[in-house]
Formats: sequence, structure tokens, C-alpha cells
Amino acid sequence: MSANPISYGEIDAYSRVHGISMLTWEVELICLLDNAILAVTRAGQKTKSSDQLKNETPASDGHGVASLLRGFKRKKRE
Repeated sequence: MSANPISYGEIDAYSRVHGISMLTWEVELICLLDNAILAVTRAGQKTKSSDQLKNETPASDGHGVASLLRGFKRKKRE
């Protein structure tokens, strides 16, 4: 699973839940920090092995997910 940027909707929801009103520069700072953290995180990720790559499939691919789960079941039996 990879990290995703914080959305403006999430920042808005946080503000509403905690009853605070963020200034424009505060929201921009959150986005800048988030982008910097994501860049460092992505740069530090090791190259995935071919075995790990075979086990990745988008959730929208129903047949792919089913096939992936069958493969996990077979590996568990072995």
C-alpha cells in the first residue's frame, strides 16, 4: 500500500471535527509538509522483488483480485 497526499477535504473535515478555522498559510504549510514527507518516503522505498510485483493488482479488477486470492490459498496449502 502506498501513501497518498492529504486532500483538502480531509483538512476541512479535521477542522470541522476539532472546531478550528485554519488560515490559508496553515493549509498550504500542511500540503507542503505532506508533499515533502511523501517524496522522502517514496525515495526511500526499496525496489520490489518480482514476487512482490506479481501479488499487486488494482481493487477494481475483480477477476485479478479473485485470481490473486486463489494464489494465496494455494501458497498456504504448500
